Amino acid sequence: MFSSDQILKATNNFDANHIISHDRFIWYKGTIEERKALIKKWEGDHVFSPSADNAHRDIAVLSMMSSHKNVLKLLGCCVEFVKPVIVCEYADKGPLQLEDKDGTPLSWSARLKIGKEIANAVAYLHTAFPRIIINRDINPQNIFLDENGTAKLSSFCLSISIPEGESSVFDDKVFLWNIR
Repeated sequence: MFSSDQILKATNNFDANHIISHDRFIWYKGTIEERKALIKKWEGDHVFSPSADNAHRDIAVLSMMSSHKNVLKLLGCCVEFVKPVIVCEYADKGPLQLEDKDGTPLSWSARLKIGKEIANAVAYLHTAFPRIIINRDINPQNIFLDENGTAKLSSFCLSISIPEGESSVFDDKVFLWNIR
């Protein structure tokens, strides 16, 4: 567990200069306990903003998945804010971009490698636990790349598990993000 003081110090009071990704939540880069980290803060209170339950689900599934090489490792969280703030390992190359800084598209071999690595994490999510867990939120903003270019899945806030003895699950929540 981290304190709100540690989180505020690491992000310089959630300074915009520390933002590395902004979607339904904001990812900040920071240093906490002398270690570079990614800090995830839930954004706003509008209708599409994840609830505290989503944040708790994110923490629970991340903690179960943190040992997998293709999942961002959970370092801890802070529950002193309105919605929990999550602290994860730092990923040097940041969130997945389909183009590099000069506009060159990601190579097909790199895309295939990323796809295989994320599929590996999803297969683990589906098979490693007593109940199958479905992610429901895989997109480029939720995939980070470490210094070696290894893909790491980072969000499980919309995950849902299939009840024991069932082969499917129904949920009436529908989310569409960045549809172009």
